Amino acid sequence: MGFSRQTAVVVLGGRIRAAADGTRADASPLVLLGAVGRRVATAADLARTSGAIVVASGGCVWDGRVEADAMADALERAGVPSARIVRERCSLSTRDNARYTARALFRRGIDEATIVTCSWHLARAVALFRAEGIRATGYAAEGEPQVGIAKRVWRWGRERVSMRWDGVG
Repeated sequence: MGFSRQTAVVVLGGRIRAAADGTRADASPLVLLGAVGRRVATAADLARTSGAIVVASGGCVWDGRVEADAMADALERAGVPSARIVRERCSLSTRDNARYTARALFRRGIDEATIVTCSWHLARAVALFRAEGIRATGYAAEGEPQVGIAKRVWRWGRERVSMRWDGVG
């Protein structure tokens, strides 16, 4: 996958599940767990090797932490320079991720992005970013665990209904 300085890596937020890494008494910095942890690790790898900016996109608050802030902190700890991290803190949905991130990218003269999220979420996320005028490609977060058939069917159905609801499917 070729990157240029005019391409961004966008990591989509989700439920912040975190565990203290044991270095500080106040339970920070936090190690992100689950899907968001996998997404951030993948985005950090892409950003470090490409030199592209990375947008941490998510405005939901989990246990007092805004998604974008928790992800940006984890990206920095993973070696992404803070000057290359943009925090998009307004979005409360995937549709919002696309809308607000597109605006932030356009202000920087960027119209191309690699969207990092879970494999089952990629089609809708990429479609929403494209609807906002971003030349988007998807990149599945690495290390996703295998899930049972019931969960796969539920995810598939949820994404199809959401694509219709969002007007991109």
